[in-house]
Amino acid sequence: GLSRWSERLFLLDDRSTPPLGLSRWSERLFLFGWPVTGSFGNPYSMSQFADSLPIQVLRDALTNALTDGNAAVVTAPTGSGKSTRVPVYLFEDCDIRGRILVLQPRRLAARMLAERVARGFGESPGGTVGYQTRHERQVSADTRILFITEGLLLRFLLADPLLRGTGAVVFDEFHERSLDGDLGLAAVRDLVSQRRSDLKVVVMSATLAAEPVCEYLGGCPHLHADGRLHPVETSFVKRTGKGEIWDSAALAVREVVADGAPGDILVFMPGVYEIRRTEEACRSLGMGERLEIVPLYGDLPPDRQDAAMRPCELRKVIVATNIAETSLTIPGVRHVVDSGLARINRYDAGRGVNMLELAPISRDSAKQRAGRAGREAPGTCRRLWSLAEEHRKPERTAPEVQRVDLAQAIVTIKSLGYGNLQGFPWFEKPEADSLARAEELLILLGILDAGGETLTELGRKAARIPAHPRFALLMTLADEVDSFGDAALAAAILSERPVTLRGKQQTKALRKAAAEDDSSLQSDFHVLIDLLYQARRARFDRGACEDLGIHGGAARTVWRTADFFLQAGKRLGFRTEAQTHDPEPLLRCLLHAFPDRLARRRDAGTLQCDLRDGRKGELAPECTVRNETFLIAGQIREVAQKGKRPRVQISLASGVRELWLLDDFSSAWDETDETVWDERKRQVVRHRRLACLGVVLEDDDSAQVDSDIAARMLADRVADGRLRLDGWNKDVTNWIDRVRWVAEQFPERTLPIYDDAMLQRIHIDLCHGATRYRDIRTKKCLDTVRHVLEWDDIQFVETMAPPAIKLPCGRRMRIEYRLGLPPKGKSRIQDFYDVKQSPRVAGGRVSVLLEILAPNMRTVQITDDLERFWQEHYPRLRKELARRYPKHEWR
Repeated sequence: GLSRWSERLFLLDDRSTPPLGLSRWSERLFLFGWPVTGSFGNPYSMSQFADSLPIQVLRDALTNALTDGNAAVVTAPTGSGKSTRVPVYLFEDCDIRGRILVLQPRRLAARMLAERVARGFGESPGGTVGYQTRHERQVSADTRILFITEGLLLRFLLADPLLRGTGAVVFDEFHERSLDGDLGLAAVRDLVSQRRSDLKVVVMSATLAAEPVCEYLGGCPHLHADGRLHPVETSFVKRTGKGEIWDSAALAVREVVADGAPGDILVFMPGVYEIRRTEEACRSLGMGERLEIVPLYGDLPPDRQDAAMRPCELRKVIVATNIAETSLTIPGVRHVVDSGLARINRYDAGRGVNMLELAPISRDSAKQRAGRAGREAPGTCRRLWSLAEEHRKPERTAPEVQRVDLAQAIVTIKSLGYGNLQGFPWFEKPEADSLARAEELLILLGILDAGGETLTELGRKAARIPAHPRFALLMTLADEVDSFGDAALAAAILSERPVTLRGKQQTKALRKAAAEDDSSLQSDFHVLIDLLYQARRARFDRGACEDLGIHGGAARTVWRTADFFLQAGKRLGFRTEAQTHDPEPLLRCLLHAFPDRLARRRDAGTLQCDLRDGRKGELAPECTVRNETFLIAGQIREVAQKGKRPRVQISLASGVRELWLLDDFSSAWDETDETVWDERKRQVVRHRRLACLGVVLEDDDSAQVDSDIAARMLADRVADGRLRLDGWNKDVTNWIDRVRWVAEQFPERTLPIYDDAMLQRIHIDLCHGATRYRDIRTKKCLDTVRHVLEWDDIQFVETMAPPAIKLPCGRRMRIEYRLGLPPKGKSRIQDFYDVKQSPRVAGGRVSVLLEILAPNMRTVQITDDLERFWQEHYPRLRKELARRYPKHEWR
C-alpha cells in the first residue's frame, strides 16, 4: 500500500518527513525498478517520470535530429536517464517503424534496463519492451524496444543484412569501445549510407569523446545534457605495506561506516576471486554495524543479481566487478570504494598469448565509478591509490580493436560480404600486424583460403555458429564424427572462467578422476566433461562440487554456455543428439581447432614442453596429461613470478597421435638436414631438424660432416675475420705484398696477385680435413701461401723484392712493398755512413725510398737520392744533431 511505499521512500530519502508528492514518489520508484500504478490501477505513462530527469531537455532536439537526419550522438552524465529514457523517446516521438534495438555492453545491464523500462509501461519484459542476451530471451511479436548485448547485432546482420523489421539502433555506453560495438556501428553506418536511409542511429555515453563519432556518422548533431549528479567527495587512500587490495577495501568500508553517513556502499573489484576475498575481509573485520554484504558480477544467477539491486533493511555493501560501472543505477548507493583495478583482455604479440590482464583502470573509468555515488544524493568515493598514481593513469582505456585477437572479427566481416578488409569502414582501424596475425591463424585453421580473401566452404559452415572461429570449427568438425555434445562442452570450458578450484586438494581430486579415466589418450577435457556431468547430477551442490575439485558456479555457467551452443547447433541442423562412445574423435577435432598450440613434452622427467616457433612452456599443476609425448594446449597463459620473467603455463591439454599429424597436416611438416656452424661449440656440425606445425619434434647435431663443406664454412669465417689464424702473421702479409708489387713491376711474368678467389682457395686448403676452429687456429700458413707460386716464380720474387737489404754496418734493413708505391726502408743516419747511393731493387729498376732517422728514432729526412742527401742536406743536419747527441758518431 501507499504507506509502505512512503515508508521505503522515507528510508531512502533520508529526511525527517516524507514530503514528496505522488509524482516524485513514482519517479523514484521508476528509477528503482518498482512497478507504479495510479489510484485506479492503471499504469502511469512513461512521460510522467520524465520531468525531473536531465535527459528530458534533449527530447525535442533528439526528435528533430532524427526527423531531419538519421543519426545523433547523445552525451550526458551518469544518472541522467539516457539508458531508460532515450529508447522511449524514440518509441513515443520519432515515428520509428520497426523495433528499436538498444545495445548494451553487458548482459546484466540489458536485462535489468529492460525490466525497468517495461515496468514503466506497466508490463513485464517480453511485451512492449524485451531483452535478449546470449543465454536469456524475453521477446515477443509485440516487442518494440529490445535491449540486447552488442554481439547480437552482428548475428542479426548476418541473418538479415538489411535488418528488416528494425527501425533504430541505439549504441549505449559506446565509450567502452568493445570490438563488437565497433563492428556493429561500422556495419550499420554502411547499411544506412547504401541501402537503409530510413534506419536511425543513436550513439550514447557519459564520457564519450563525441566529435570523432559525429564526424564518422557524416557530421550528425551532438546533443549534450548537463546532469543532476550530486557532489561526490573523492579521497585517495594510499595502500601501505604489502596489504592485499581486499584488506584495503575492507578498511575503507569500515571507515565509511564509522563516519556515520547514511547510504549503501559499492565496492569495485577486478574479478570474482577478489570479490570473495573482499566479502571475507569485510565479515572478519569489526564494522560496528550490521551489514548486508552481497556480490554482483556477470556470471551470478539472476536472482542473486536482483538481490544486489533491491533495497533492504540493513546497510548494503555491494562488491562488484566493472559490471556496475555503467548503465545501472543501484538504489541507495551513496559511497564508492574503488580498487582502481580491472581485468582487461589483451593479446601479447611478442609471446603469442592471449592474456586477461589485471591492470589499473583509466581516468574515465574511475570517473564513471565515482559517479555511482552521486546519482541520488551527495556521496563519497574512496580511491585505493595515491594522487600521484592518479596522474599517471591514461585518460581512456584503449579500445578492444587495439588489444585483442581479431580472428572472429575478420570472420564476421567476411560473412557480412566484405571481401577486402581494407574496404571495411572501421571506426578506428586496427594495426596491420594484428590483422595479419589473425588472417594467418584463419588460414592455418582452413577457415580462409590460402590468399586470405574469402571464407572456405568449411569456414562458411563454421561461421554460422556464434562463437570464436576456433570453437566454431571445433563444433563443426565434431558434428561429422558424432561428438557435437562433447565439443560444445569443450568450447564452453574454454570460453568461460576456469572450472577447477585452486589448491593441492583440488589438484589431487582431478588427478584421482584422471586415474579413473580408461581412455587410450589422456585429456583434461575427458576428465572435466565427466566431472561436469557429475556436478549437474548433483545439481551443482557446493560441497559435492568441491569434492570433485571444481567450482559449482563455474560449472553451472559452463553448462549454460554449452546449452547455448547446443541450441544454436540444433537450429542450424547439426546432429546435436548423436554421440559416439569413442573419446578420440573429439581430441582429433581439438587438434584442428588449435593447430598452433601443438606441444611436445621434452621427457618424462620434466613438465617442460616445446611450443610453436621455439617458445617454451610447462604443464600447469592441475593438468592431468602427464604421459603423452605430443599434446594440444587448449589454454596457454602467463603466470607472474616475483622478480623473474613470467612463465608460460599450459593447461586444458589433450594428447594427440603422431599419426594424426602425418594424416591431417602432411603439408605442415618441415624436415631439414643441413651443415651449419655451431657458434657455441665453434665447430661445423650436421644439424637435423624435424618440425610439424612449427613445433620441433626432432633436433640433433652430428660431427659427421662432409669435409669439403666443413672446409668451405671454416674458410668463409677466416676470410671475413670471424675466425683468426695465429699463423696468418706479418710474414704472410709481407709475402703477399711482395708478390703483388713484383707482379706490378713485371707484368710480363703474369705472377698471381692473391686476389679474393685465390685467397679463398688458400683458406680452404688450410682448413681441409678440419671441422673445429681449434684444428686450424695454430696451423702454419706461410708455406701454403708461398706454394701457390711455382718454384721459379718464388725465386724471382725473392730476388726482385728482397725482404731486407744488408747495410755496410751489418744491420739488415727491412723493405716494405705496397702496390703503386716505391719500396720503403728506414734506419738511423749512422747506418747509412758507408752507403753512397740509394739501394735499388727489381733488378736495379727501382730505387728504395729511405726514411732516415735521428738517434731518437725520429725521421729527419725521406729521400730516394742518398747521394744528393749527403751533399746538400747532411752538413746542416750534422751540426744540429751533433749538438743534441754529442755521444754519437758524426762523420
